[in-house]
Amino acid sequence: MKRLTGIGLAFILILGMTGCTQSVPSETEQLNSEMPENTARPSTQGNERTETEEVPQEQSNSRSIKMTLEGEEMTATLFDNATARDFISMLPVTLTFEDFAGSEKIAYPPRTLTTQNVSDRHAVETGDITVYVPWGNIAVFYRGGGEPSSDLIHIGKMDGNGIDRLAAMDGSFSATFERFSEIKRSF
Repeated sequence: MKRLTGIGLAFILILGMTGCTQSVPSETEQLNSEMPENTARPSTQGNERTETEEVPQEQSNSRSIKMTLEGEEMTATLFDNATARDFISMLPVTLTFEDFAGSEKIAYPPRTLTTQNVSDRHAVETGDITVYVPWGNIAVFYRGGGEPSSDLIHIGKMDGNGIDRLAAMDGSFSATFERFSEIKRSF
C-alpha cells in the first residue's frame, strides 16, 4: 500500500511540475514571430552565422532610404536582416566612397555593423548593397557577376537608375544616406 501511495505521489508531483513549466521561445523564434511573412528568416541551425532565405522585400518607408550624391537624390530598398537594421540605426550618415576592382564603390561606416546570424550566398548583381564581412565595408556593386561569396551580406538594392550615377563617379566622393522618415521631417 505504501508503495502505491509513493508511486501515486510521485506521479502527481511530476504532473504538477510539467504543468508549471513555461516554454520560453528562442531568440530566433521571437525574431521570426515579429517579422512580416515576406521577410528573410534565419534558420535554426546552431552556427554563429546562419543561412537565410532569399526573399524579395517590398518597398516601404521603413526600409526605403535616400542616398544623396553631389546634390542628386537616389533611393534604395534595404532588406530585413540584422545587418541592414544595424545600418538603418546609424542613419543619417555620410560615407566616403572609392572605387574597388572596377565593379563596386566601397565605404567604411563609422562603426562595425553586426554580422551575426546573417548570411546569404548568391552572386552579386548590379545595384546590390552589401557588407564585406572581413573588412567591414559597405560595397555598392555597379557591375554584377562574380562567384557567390559567404563573406558578403546583402543589405539592400539600389532602386531605379541611381546605380548609373554612382558608377560614373571618379575618385573619392561622399554620399549621405537618410531614412525617409527623417526626410519628411526636414520639409
